[in-house]
Amino acid sequence: MSQSQRLVDSLSNDAAPSGCARLPPALQPVGSRRLRRRGPRSQLACLHRSVPKHRRALPGMCPGEAGHVMPVSHFSQPSQRDNFQIRETHLADAASSPDDVCIYLINIQCFLAHLAELSFQLEIHRPHVVCIQETWLDESHKEINVPGYEVVARRDRHAGSNRGGVLTLQRKGFNGLVFIDNAKEEERSWMFLKLGLETILIGNWYRPGASTFDGFTNLYAEMAVYFPQVSGVMLMGDLNIHHIRWLKYSNQNTTIGAEMKMFCDFHGLQQIVKAPTRNEYLLDLAITDIVGSSAQVLPKIADHNAVKVILPFPEIKEQVTTREVWHLKEANWKELEQELQNIDWSPLKNGTAEHAVNYFLDVL
Repeated sequence: MSQSQRLVDSLSNDAAPSGCARLPPALQPVGSRRLRRRGPRSQLACLHRSVPKHRRALPGMCPGEAGHVMPVSHFSQPSQRDNFQIRETHLADAASSPDDVCIYLINIQCFLAHLAELSFQLEIHRPHVVCIQETWLDESHKEINVPGYEVVARRDRHAGSNRGGVLTLQRKGFNGLVFIDNAKEEERSWMFLKLGLETILIGNWYRPGASTFDGFTNLYAEMAVYFPQVSGVMLMGDLNIHHIRWLKYSNQNTTIGAEMKMFCDFHGLQQIVKAPTRNEYLLDLAITDIVGSSAQVLPKIADHNAVKVILPFPEIKEQVTTREVWHLKEANWKELEQELQNIDWSPLKNGTAEHAVNYFLDVL
């Protein structure tokens, strides 16, 4: 062993704490490591610690404790005088209900022309939420009928014939999606997805390639309203954005793509679709801050591939039970008083107080 090596070993042994066993020279590291001394936290670290825990792990977020059962009762109006139904909603245990919440995303290029194919795909994948772009619907199409699904939000490009528009559906019996509002100037709908203690902001957006770019001013303004109210965000749709360094499957690095990347970084969002969705390009995006979310590219409808997004939240289960209750306000108190007066209360004077109480309860 050289003299320099023996000196390193000696210093390593001397630097060890007195209560710790020293390692033999053969097990000592080749180079000595200096313990890092922590100084005061940086401004960024302090800001990071001030953010609520569900927002801390950017670019994703912590979905929270999903395995606990949280009962929430919703009382409906009584259908009869003496009984009514109580709907009890609880978050199912992840171990007993492994099904996550599924969202199906598709640019369909004429909803009516591809309704049969869409219905077939929905029957296969059974998504809870369906986000559709380029519906080509106008005010003449009043009724939208998709087997097993109901309309939650609809935003046509305008009242006449058009080649845009977005439509959002939810599976019948799911009842987790709540419509908030439509963007006034852009083809975008906002919804809240209620999943037990979690509230997820869902955005269904179609951005035509020829749209006038304004730096996403309206998008920032809308997010400023909804972002503080939720524990997670899922913004999805056909955005027609190219950015090779970010989206990979693009034809160039564009200013619009860079601005969208800045928007995502500002809100701690990440894009989770990792394969092309229209020919060799990735145009249909799913942008989220929910840790554990995944996206899978599915077969085409029209010229766009569908995208199946999985959110790591167990589906809400609902149980309906019937209970019998009494409406005291509508009771016939005079008749009750008359019946009580006709009862023979003399046994109350006989025996002990306990016997009297039991007799009284038996009468009631």
